[in-house]
Amino acid sequence: MKTEEIKGREFEYEIPYNVKDIILRDGYYVKMNQNYTATVRDLPSFIWAINNCKPDENFGIVMNQSDDKDSEKFFVQMMQIIYAFKGFAIFNREFPHQFIQCEDSNETISIRTKNGKRITISVIEMANCVDIAYHDSPMEPISNGNKDIPQFEVIGFNCGSTPIQRTPITIATIML
Repeated sequence: MKTEEIKGREFEYEIPYNVKDIILRDGYYVKMNQNYTATVRDLPSFIWAINNCKPDENFGIVMNQSDDKDSEKFFVQMMQIIYAFKGFAIFNREFPHQFIQCEDSNETISIRTKNGKRITISVIEMANCVDIAYHDSPMEPISNGNKDIPQFEVIGFNCGSTPIQRTPITIATIML
């Protein structure tokens, strides 16, 4: 997100309870703009700095590591704040995020979980959709005549309801 896009409004971010009161003894050095690098020791002050120092394209470059005992969970939240400011969506704030900026209109992102499960996410802006495939499902594959296609189950949630019960599919598509 460009600095001009946030003029006139404050950046807001709900800090999770498990890191809200952490104050690191050494902190992280984070570039705020071309002329200013902040020492980030607590997250409320970091958000204050974002709203008061005019971040530019240099914002978010982390210049050091912290040795504090709470630095690992603090760092995850600090990076999520940086990327939320830059316009990335944050989902499930308790877990670390991997942020990917697509360079082309049509790209496929391959994911391998820590346990070796393979998932692909294909962003297809020309078709206004994103296709998701899970390649290591324990379900029996389906033949499409030429080859076997992996099946997997999806569930669709809508706040408190489940309009799509467990359903076997071969590709999930999100419409953009």
